[in-house]
Amino acid sequence: MHKIAVYGTLRKSGLYDYRMKHSVYLGKQNIKGFRMYSFVDWYPIVVKDKHSNITIEVYKMPEGDFHNTAKMEMSAGYELTTVVTEFGEADLFFMKYKDMNKMKEGIKLIENGDWIKYLRALSEAEESRHVTV
Repeated sequence: MHKIAVYGTLRKSGLYDYRMKHSVYLGKQNIKGFRMYSFVDWYPIVVKDKHSNITIEVYKMPEGDFHNTAKMEMSAGYELTTVVTEFGEADLFFMKYKDMNKMKEGIKLIENGDWIKYLRALSEAEESRHVTV
């Protein structure tokens, strides 16, 4: 089993959470050292930033599943780093590009560093626009 820290689409309720079905959930926490962005409200991107925090979930993942996940993440431009969590060291995929503000339109800073809360807020905002009085 491989220990992995996830912060976005692989988290519970994330777009690709089904990829975690054979993994063992260890817990959730905030970690310092990363800043989160949204790319067109579909994918989270984190970059190293010693002043910011993100919310992660930590899992023990079967080696084959980790290999497939690593292939998917690295083909999208993410790199692997090791983070220290309250559950021990875990691997985390991040974007090495430091200045997200210079990227194309569609990049938004996620101030609270929590992808799932960000998506819920988007959903609630969308629902409130469709409510008629």
